[in-house]
Amino acid sequence: MDRKRKLGYESSNSGRNKQTRYRDDDARNIILNKESKNTDRTQGNNIWSNRQTKNTWPQNHDLRRHIDSQRGERFTTVHSSRATPGPSEYPRNRERMGDPTREPIEEDRLRTPSRYSNRHFNEPRKYTTTWTNSKYKTYNRSDSTVNGPRSPNQAGSQNRTHGNLSRKRMNRDQYQSNNPQKRSKWKEILTARQRNGNESRRSSLYKCITVERFTKFNDRSDLNDEDFEDFKSLFCSMTSFNKDEIRGLMTVLRNLFQEQNAALCETLMENDFFDRDELKDYVSDILLRPRQMNNLDIEFVQNSTQVLVAMSLEPKTEASKVIDFLNLIILVTKEQDRGTVLANLPRLFLQEVKERLKSDSNKKPFSDYSKEELFTMINFDILPSSVMVRNKIAPKLKPRQLERAPATEAQYIVEQFSLFLEDFIGPLREGIQNYLDYASCGDGSIKGRFRDENIRLYEGVRILERKCVPNAGIVVEVKFDTEGLRGVQWETSDYLKYNNVVCLTYGDCDTLLYALIADRNPKHLNEGKISLSLVAESFQPCELLMKANGRIVMLESKAFYTAYRHTLEAMKSIARKMYIDSQYAGIPFSEHIVELKTNVSEPLYSKWGNDEEMLANFNCMLQNSADGKDYSKVPLAKLDSWPSKMELGMNEQQYCALQLCLTKKLGILQGPPGTGKTWMGLRILEFLLNNDLGFHNSEKRPILLLSYTNHALDQIFDALFDMDSLSKIFSAGGNPFVRVGSRSIVPRIQQCTLAEHRKQQKSGKSKKYFENVMKLKQKIFEIELWLEKMKNSIVSSSFLYEKECIIDKHKHSLNSDPNTKTDEVICHWLEIGTSNRNIQFATMQVDVRRVSDDDKEILRDRSLARIVEDVDDFAFNERISFSKVISKLIVSEELLLPKDEKNVSHSWNRFTRDEREKILNHISLKLRLDTAMSEEEEQNVANVWRLSIDEKWRLYKAWIRKIQVLYEQEKKTLMEKFEKENNIYMNEKQKENTRIVSKCSLVGMTTTGAAQNIDLLRKVQPRIVVVEEAAQVFEQHIIGCLTEGLQHLILIGDHQQLRPPINNYKLSKKYKTDVSMMERLVMNGMPYVCLSQQHRMRPEISSLLTPTIYKDLQNHQSVLSCEHIRGFQHDVYFLDHTYPESQTRFSTSHKNEFEAEMISKIFQYLLIQGYNKQDITILSPYNDQVKLIRNYLRKIDVSSNVSDHEKALITAVDNFQGEENEIILLSLVRGNDERKIGHLHDIKRICVSLSRAKRGFFVLGNFQTIRKSETWNEIISKAESNGIFGTYLPLRCVNHPGTIRKVSKPSDFDLVPSGGCTEPCGFQRSCGHICNLKCHPTQSLHETPCMKVCEKTLCDNGHKCKRECSHPLPCGPCEVQMTKVFKKCKHDIKVNCSTDLDTVECQQPCSKQYSCGHSCTQPCGVSCRPEQCSVLLPQVHPRCSHEIMAACCKRTKLYETKCFKECSAILSCGHVCKGDCFSCSSGRLHILCNEVCKRVLVCGHSCNSKHSCSTDCPPCSERCPSGCEHLAKRGCPKKCGEKCIDCREPCLWVCDKGCKNGYRCSKQCFEECTRPRCEERCKKNCHVNIAASDYVESHVLHCAKSVIKKN
Repeated sequence: MDRKRKLGYESSNSGRNKQTRYRDDDARNIILNKESKNTDRTQGNNIWSNRQTKNTWPQNHDLRRHIDSQRGERFTTVHSSRATPGPSEYPRNRERMGDPTREPIEEDRLRTPSRYSNRHFNEPRKYTTTWTNSKYKTYNRSDSTVNGPRSPNQAGSQNRTHGNLSRKRMNRDQYQSNNPQKRSKWKEILTARQRNGNESRRSSLYKCITVERFTKFNDRSDLNDEDFEDFKSLFCSMTSFNKDEIRGLMTVLRNLFQEQNAALCETLMENDFFDRDELKDYVSDILLRPRQMNNLDIEFVQNSTQVLVAMSLEPKTEASKVIDFLNLIILVTKEQDRGTVLANLPRLFLQEVKERLKSDSNKKPFSDYSKEELFTMINFDILPSSVMVRNKIAPKLKPRQLERAPATEAQYIVEQFSLFLEDFIGPLREGIQNYLDYASCGDGSIKGRFRDENIRLYEGVRILERKCVPNAGIVVEVKFDTEGLRGVQWETSDYLKYNNVVCLTYGDCDTLLYALIADRNPKHLNEGKISLSLVAESFQPCELLMKANGRIVMLESKAFYTAYRHTLEAMKSIARKMYIDSQYAGIPFSEHIVELKTNVSEPLYSKWGNDEEMLANFNCMLQNSADGKDYSKVPLAKLDSWPSKMELGMNEQQYCALQLCLTKKLGILQGPPGTGKTWMGLRILEFLLNNDLGFHNSEKRPILLLSYTNHALDQIFDALFDMDSLSKIFSAGGNPFVRVGSRSIVPRIQQCTLAEHRKQQKSGKSKKYFENVMKLKQKIFEIELWLEKMKNSIVSSSFLYEKECIIDKHKHSLNSDPNTKTDEVICHWLEIGTSNRNIQFATMQVDVRRVSDDDKEILRDRSLARIVEDVDDFAFNERISFSKVISKLIVSEELLLPKDEKNVSHSWNRFTRDEREKILNHISLKLRLDTAMSEEEEQNVANVWRLSIDEKWRLYKAWIRKIQVLYEQEKKTLMEKFEKENNIYMNEKQKENTRIVSKCSLVGMTTTGAAQNIDLLRKVQPRIVVVEEAAQVFEQHIIGCLTEGLQHLILIGDHQQLRPPINNYKLSKKYKTDVSMMERLVMNGMPYVCLSQQHRMRPEISSLLTPTIYKDLQNHQSVLSCEHIRGFQHDVYFLDHTYPESQTRFSTSHKNEFEAEMISKIFQYLLIQGYNKQDITILSPYNDQVKLIRNYLRKIDVSSNVSDHEKALITAVDNFQGEENEIILLSLVRGNDERKIGHLHDIKRICVSLSRAKRGFFVLGNFQTIRKSETWNEIISKAESNGIFGTYLPLRCVNHPGTIRKVSKPSDFDLVPSGGCTEPCGFQRSCGHICNLKCHPTQSLHETPCMKVCEKTLCDNGHKCKRECSHPLPCGPCEVQMTKVFKKCKHDIKVNCSTDLDTVECQQPCSKQYSCGHSCTQPCGVSCRPEQCSVLLPQVHPRCSHEIMAACCKRTKLYETKCFKECSAILSCGHVCKGDCFSCSSGRLHILCNEVCKRVLVCGHSCNSKHSCSTDCPPCSERCPSGCEHLAKRGCPKKCGEKCIDCREPCLWVCDKGCKNGYRCSKQCFEECTRPRCEERCKKNCHVNIAASDYVESHVLHCAKSVIKKN
């Protein structure tokens, strides 16, 4: 029996159709029927050498070339690393052999295969490749024969190595004829590669691809797209592999299949990798080898096992193509003598994998229940399908065992995954099911609006088009109906949150298409537009869904999908590795996290390489004097060598917590409210950073800081920046911190983001790739703008010529009108904006709309307000593209209807705005409704001007359609390039992020962000992880963030406060899904330290927590002397009432009107007491109550003009964990006869509610209902015993401590409008006046200006100051009016008391007379001047003799006086002169006439241009009365002032019929006549009396019956 048959082969050597298979029955007998190795091989060689071929190889190159040219094929050879180049192989070809991505070239026809280079040309050419679908396909020419004799050994050796590779190949002719779909792809690829040019083609020829190149990669994320394509091409290009290459390939495949890899699986299946002979030969040699396997063989078998198991998880795996190889591996694992070395291989599991591949995976479960659960988990969809919704298929859940360890890690990971998945998918599945029930109800008007507590509904969805979004790639833009969403504030609401998931469906929800929100622009959301990134790998489902446009609905999950998605994927990855390799330690610290072992050892890094203890530097933590001691080198494990707690500034519990967290690899620190958990976390980070514990053996790994919220991260980072001990880290250069998450309002923390770090990288390539992405984005935007504008605008003719969409004869025909400008010829041709526009648009119907909403405002400012994880700001100059497009348009909305009417194009300013709007409506209507001309119709058009108006529009639309097709093709090409460049950019950005994080000392992330960046963390492998707010973090979040390199985990939190926020309340009640890892570990006795001294609350508040919630909570000395709250008798008070709660329809939340109004009054009262709004926080456990209180307080904010950052903080209790404030107002809301209090029962929520206040705490509630809770009852009873509980709130006046006002309802606050009491204030101001206001608590009113009268004495007369006391100017001078007498003239005058008469002139009339006899007209206080007598006297003007009135002092200077008597002369135009004697120069030169001209022009018409009579008349605008007889009664069409049109008809000037001369003019009508002078007598009775000398000429005129022509 030959070697192959012993191994289970059955060979049928029938040329190209040869098949190979294995028989399991024969394979089981291999070991029992062992024969000698040499005999097997000899027989195998003889058997394998029996192939017979028919044709022979050409003897020389010319014959080969001839044969290949006759076949019309291009053959290309393939590189084999085992072949030895022969003398006949070209050196240049050797360099090109290994490139599987190149296009075949002509030189390939002359090339000798490298693997046959040691043979002659007369030997058969067995294998060639052809380019198909961007891969090499190997096929066999089985019809070739051997010319020369060959030895059996030679033939067998070659055939054994290469023979079976060809059994399923076929040549290109058959390949193309049998696969039309692949043939079209092949043509597309060749066409695309020809466009790339010769340079890119030839540069790829010299790239050699080897297996060794890929062995350095550990997983798929290490390979970029180009490397991955090269690796896949190995299986197409390599005709054979040696053993080293096979082992290397298996190692690489094992690494790549750690995650799902459908593309690689498809490549392996297409190329029959597991059916290759050399692969089977290798395993066969292992089976037949009598000696023990070496380490390389063991590694190969182990890797092969993991690859096969991984292949069983791939949906594209074809069982028939892997079963044979799987059988051989199973045989190897069954060898008895190899049981020790292969003990870790699951032999039984491999057999079950085989059965699973052969049959339906749902029918045959694994015998190993854990493997079955892992298999189900890996293949379970995160998002529910329509089948899951209809059949209510849910993950299989088991009761969570909190106080018992799971049996295995697999059981643990499956349990955590199932519960976390159901927490998200359960409400979503239920919400979709509710919508399905709603949609099946029938008439929407009857069933009302859809409401659900788990999902939101958006109706009327239409899928518009694909768009490019940097960082997201190709997305789909959809539009939804916003009719019911008018009140949504998109800028602040959580509707359609970025990166959340939505579901598109219609009808009966048979199709569910999921997508992520990729771009959230509030401006676009107001229009109902959103960009979605499909979860599916292709756009085909979206294209199918577009058929239902308008009927599609969009369902949004209220639970944030991103918070679940990445964690679930990370857990799936762990499960996959467990499934593939049973020895994989997928969960770090599993002995504690899973097995719950409480014996925790020290961190691995605390021991140096020689097992010496690590020396730590504690000097950075010293708070008090160390008495000269040096703590720079202290053994970390020796606690007695540490500085004392006094030197570190810590109390006993803090000191113990520090020791536990630094010396144990799993440290847990619990801190009740106010005990300093965050402060302890900062001290721990300070120690770790100063001791460079991110370093290990010269390798730096950052410390990972995790937190539930971004706000907590900002607080920690901000505090670290202020630590003096970390100054050396910052002084080293660069920013040592990295903050992964949303943007921060703190500038120095914003500088820590990854985006800012990348900007500072000089060697980073992502910026260059990002610029390429943005250039492509700008080009695509310009094309989209063009496509949009062509729907409702008219392009210029120059643009049509530029795009060559008009054939030549149409171009010449269009330009035949010389009187029309080139760019305006289209408007003239389409009759847009003609003079008869009122008639044109009168026929348009009223329902003709203008541009649709989709076509409005193409140019938008891109909003960067969204908060995302590590997204680069992207923007480009849209105005450049916009201006470029507008410049090519002659009719558009921007040109005709600009916002400013001054910017209307000069071509359209003669139209009103309404007319221009009608023009746009008309254009939009024609472009939407008219059909374009066909190409045949277009060719048949000879003259475009002779078409009807409808045909013109059809032709124009045919031109536009050509441009649209061109742009659509260009857009498709650009989008493909964009997607490729964007992927390159994202890969390069990920590499830069890895380099940045690897070099930093501390990286901070939220738990969601850490799961999202799990690939980055796996590359960085942080050794130390510190989790802040650990008790509020899901256990699954922490599991998803931990990597294999973890050596130290520190959990800081308080499990007696709020638990993680669950999404599925029913699930949490049954399965305890809200229990965190920290709480579970503490519950199972894991070592931890609880802090007990609080530094926040005054004793009256902290006493409420003990012993009900905390058994021991001590008060620090700093809280014992807190200042009392002004205006209140008690600093802590519980106000009881009996008002019931209420509930809004379709809402599960609750509210209480009384409490909301009462709290708003208390808040306003506190403001009057002088407290700032930032010092007061209002809390409520219900969101509806939060909204109601906010509405009440909005009136206060509006009345006081409060800015946004000064508004009061009103929030839910769950959102305020970890926060604090000076004064807390708490509204408990609940009040009902059934005494239902909902989640107020939760003791953890009670703990948070009672522990947020520092100085003042006031609680409002219907405590008859609240007392149903035992915890609340105990707290209320303690409040009653302390006298801080009652049905009224006692207010104490600050100024009158004995006055107490009892307030029990909002209207009672009217009794203390000023915040005090009804007594007068009585406070004496610094000015001496007494405050007359009612009692008020603050001194701020006394600092306001005093409004009382001053009453200070100002003068000797005893006059008092009448100004306000607070007047800014000093008192005086005295302004009291009194009578005083001038000393000189004895006249009296009324002046101010403080006025000196020497500075005042007497205003009484002067009694003196001038020499001319006239009295002085000056005031008494002014000196008399006779030469300026101003008495008017009648005088005769010496120049014109007119009588004028002149001053007495001007009698001798009358020539200098102007005469203003009216002229009244009659001008030459007949009008009366409007000038005077002076302006008309005494009648000699009149002024110009300004009357309206009414002259009769030379043409006989009156001038009607309404110009001034003094100016020349413009040309007459009346119709021209002249004209020749050709015009008949119509006359000349020109205006009288314009040149008449030259009449080109024959001249009618001829002699009368009876005239014997018969003279006739031969010229055109407008030319000078050439008819001779006729001297014959006219036979007509002309009835004209003319002189004899003029008779002949008149006769000639009348005979010709002509009209004198106007030149």
